[in-house]
Amino acid sequence: MEHYHFEGPNKIFKVHIYNTDVRAKIKENHEHEFFSEQWADGQFILIQAIDRDEMKEIISNRYPPNDGFVIQSAIEIN
Repeated sequence: MEHYHFEGPNKIFKVHIYNTDVRAKIKENHEHEFFSEQWADGQFILIQAIDRDEMKEIISNRYPPNDGFVIQSAIEIN
């Protein structure tokens, strides 16, 4: 599980994201050219952010929706 740390009084979010492009390739019995098959089921990532909006911005910058990444769930854990 990845964990990104930022200074300040932030909240911690446990985010589950997956990649739709990887899922589609696996259904066709192909490998994605860049991302491992682990992204079909998704990954949990811990993100520190001021609020939910900042968390979404951080995730979108690191895992762009244009590359097939989708936030499945995000739970504040602190």
